[in-house]
Amino acid sequence: MRRDFATCLLAIVTVVLGVGLSALRFVHLEADPDTSLSRSRVFYTDEGYNSCNAVNKAVTGHWLCDRNNHILLMPVMPTVQYAVFKVAGLSLAAARLPATFLSVLTMVLLLAIVRRRAKEGPPSAPLERWLTLAIAVFLLGTNYYFFVYGRLALLDLPMTAFGLASLVVVHQGLSLRGGRKMLWLFAGAGVLLALAVLTKPSAALYGTALVLLFVLQLLMEQNGRRRLLQGMVVTFVVAGALVAIARIGLSLAAAGYQELTPSHLVTDRIVIHLRTILRNYVKFFNNPVVRKNAPLLVLAYLNVVLMAFHSARSGVLRLTDRVMLALFAACYLFLGFFVHQMPRYFVVLVVPTTYLVATLPANVRALFPTRRGAWVYSVVVLLIVLANGWNLGRLGYYLKEPQYTMRTVAAQIAEEVRRHGGAEGKSAILCGDVAATMALANRMRFAFGLVSNSRPTYLLAQGEVAVPGRELILVRSFDLLGNYYCFDYGRRKMYLYRVGD
Repeated sequence: MRRDFATCLLAIVTVVLGVGLSALRFVHLEADPDTSLSRSRVFYTDEGYNSCNAVNKAVTGHWLCDRNNHILLMPVMPTVQYAVFKVAGLSLAAARLPATFLSVLTMVLLLAIVRRRAKEGPPSAPLERWLTLAIAVFLLGTNYYFFVYGRLALLDLPMTAFGLASLVVVHQGLSLRGGRKMLWLFAGAGVLLALAVLTKPSAALYGTALVLLFVLQLLMEQNGRRRLLQGMVVTFVVAGALVAIARIGLSLAAAGYQELTPSHLVTDRIVIHLRTILRNYVKFFNNPVVRKNAPLLVLAYLNVVLMAFHSARSGVLRLTDRVMLALFAACYLFLGFFVHQMPRYFVVLVVPTTYLVATLPANVRALFPTRRGAWVYSVVVLLIVLANGWNLGRLGYYLKEPQYTMRTVAAQIAEEVRRHGGAEGKSAILCGDVAATMALANRMRFAFGLVSNSRPTYLLAQGEVAVPGRELILVRSFDLLGNYYCFDYGRRKMYLYRVGD
């Protein structure tokens, strides 16, 4: 009776915690990001780069910009964002809403995998199952990098949602062990994988995870290998066909704008060179996401060892374990090919790490089935809470006093342009790499390069600049993202110029 009450209470706590941590992502959605997470210019430029086509369509009625047309290579999120703009209007919050929803979906998908794990292998007590779910909700919901990047108009978390969904569907297909429905599920996984790739090309990481999973299945399952190979072919043929159709269709639709296709998004980010890859793997373990989550990763490695031990002893490795081990290994194999080891690229690693840490207590408990095992189990749970200490402290610090310099500066820029541009102020174009990001908040027309045939034209630049052959009249300077938690890594002095002949 007491154990049933504890189980019921833990279930309620888990549900409340999950709903609360999900809802927290939508609070102060227009607040500045924590620019100390990256020393690059990602927080000034990339939300605008990723959203520029949807914003341009909302402001001018045209999809294509003068450059950085991500929609030609990654059409999913610009299309979704424009649909949100049609319903909710153009704003910084509306631009971030799709990625925020998809980050919550990622949490739901991971919890679905954790829940399915309890149905595989030896039965476990309801209290233990709910505690595993609670740990997973706690870890992923409070992971600082997952939280911050999951509420910005960036592509890494949306890609993760679609990629993880493809793994969940493949898991369901593999659990059927044959039949036509299994092939339909593999085809569905191919559709989701295609959506992930069309969200961001680095979703090839999930293709790598699927290959590793299929190889693991072939090694561990003696029966049904032919059906497995058929399923693998179906998944990748469907994914490849959809990506090819989308890319060819977009190329034909923008036939006169080939020079605007952002092929550099692949060519200068992925490299196949042994020396570079080895150097990247040295930097891999110094990446902030890896370094700040090192205690959790150590616990994840420990669980990998326990999984191998239990598998060697019983000859069984749960299907959910295989799926997440494949994703965990794919992160290590694939991320070394990135030239730029940016923290947001590594957020995908948080998902399998959370699964491995959340399931660690159950695997430890299996080693100690006696009463003494309850004490060991409790110690492991305590270690998990302590290992997540940095994320908890940093998240509280971030949420304590939200700042809104991006929204405020965007409004000030629009006001200055109207004041100096007179009657033409409404049709003015704001130029520069940060212009599209500002347009998310002030709905101004924008261009990434200087526009020579428009009056008036304004340039927003980081620092004082000079343009040969053009007169730049300083209008005003702004402190952008100079918030209290950026520790001077991200603060930039932005200069607004009126461009003359």
